[in-house]
Amino acid sequence: MRALALVLALLVGAGAWAQRKPRIKGNRNPVKISESLPPFKYLRLEDDLEVRIRQQGSDGYELRVDDNLVDVLQFQVQDSTLVISSFYDITGSRALDITVFFRELSGVEVLAGKLIGEAEFNADLFSIRTEGAAGAELRLRASLCDVTLAGNSRADLNIRAESLVVRMAERSDATIYTDSDTISAELGDNADLTLEGIGDHAVLRLSGESGLSARKLVAGILEANLSGATTARIHAGTSLILDASGQSRTYLYGEPAVTLRRFADRAELHKEPD
Repeated sequence: MRALALVLALLVGAGAWAQRKPRIKGNRNPVKISESLPPFKYLRLEDDLEVRIRQQGSDGYELRVDDNLVDVLQFQVQDSTLVISSFYDITGSRALDITVFFRELSGVEVLAGKLIGEAEFNADLFSIRTEGAAGAELRLRASLCDVTLAGNSRADLNIRAESLVVRMAERSDATIYTDSDTISAELGDNADLTLEGIGDHAVLRLSGESGLSARKLVAGILEANLSGATTARIHAGTSLILDASGQSRTYLYGEPAVTLRRFADRAELHKEPD
């Protein structure tokens, strides 16, 4: 049995080593390169790179990187998705500036690294996905924006939309400023969300040990559903509909009419001064 366990451990270790990328360091000789790309509607960042995006009249990218890193970076358009990756783990460089240009974009997926919007851009339906230790900093206008965060990922977003939908899990963390007609946010595990801005109608659901700071979100009608050991700081304009259970704690700002749909277990409701 011990021999079998040793063999299995060696196989697992060898597999992990085989999946590890080789490392490379820039040669400190920066060059600037621009390339066009086929049209794409989605963008996926797969490796630990910082990539900036900008809306303009063409699709392509611009690099200012050490010249031995040019061939390390990969930009491939597959099924309308631009996939950005690296053949090596880049451990250091004098220059590693990556900017992607797009005409229209419907969604981004950040699996590693960080995606930064250089300016506000426009979209119709737009989705944002982050996971692992990835990050995103974006400003956009859309009719519908769907945001999903998982892992230890982080996001700093400024979103103007008719409808905003946010889903967060695990240890994800986000700060979102929004001006939306309707807002829906669902938080689980240890997710943490800071939500600011304006909304006509907001529906907020918290479970696990998640936390919400929405004191600076001015929502006319606010529905909040808290369970587990969650904590929410919320501001309601005219109406709050609250469903609270478990060991949840709700801190309320504003002077809305309050409807308790359910108030169970050891749930707490605190009225806070504005």
